[in-house]
Amino acid sequence: MTLEELLDLVRQSDADHWEIIGGGPTFLTAIGEMGSSTDGGWEERLYVVGAHHSRAAYRADISVGLAWGYQERDSEEYQPNWSDFPDRSTSLCFADFFYQGQLVYRIRYAVVDGGRAYLPAPRPTVGGSYAVTQLQHDLVRILHELEHGSHLVDEYDSYFDRAGFEIER
Repeated sequence: MTLEELLDLVRQSDADHWEIIGGGPTFLTAIGEMGSSTDGGWEERLYVVGAHHSRAAYRADISVGLAWGYQERDSEEYQPNWSDFPDRSTSLCFADFFYQGQLVYRIRYAVVDGGRAYLPAPRPTVGGSYAVTQLQHDLVRILHELEHGSHLVDEYDSYFDRAGFEIER
């Protein structure tokens, strides 16, 4: 399977094609050093621990997997001007795509409106708007569906439109 085939498989799927594993450890934890200090001859190191909160396996081929929810460090202070939703809290997270246990692709997405929706992390354009690729749009749409349920998939389109994002052509 090529990377393009895997990404096409994911973007053309829906929530019913996936076995979602959440509510416990995902076994995809990262530990990073935040800093260190010395006090009285002892060196003290500070670490930050992060993890995805959810995983999913593609039912028809369990060698394809997703993981999402790993929050980008310091993203709690991320306040984009496009995020004009009732709850202004927005954070950036990573979604990882796996094949046979190997990490093969990663995207950034935004958790908006107090966690009510996922949107692709856009890039500013020369004209002052914000753009995402069709691939970003489609991949985050399936993440939104997996997290919030297929009955709210139309909500993704509404949030996307309200954010004012454009799809790059």
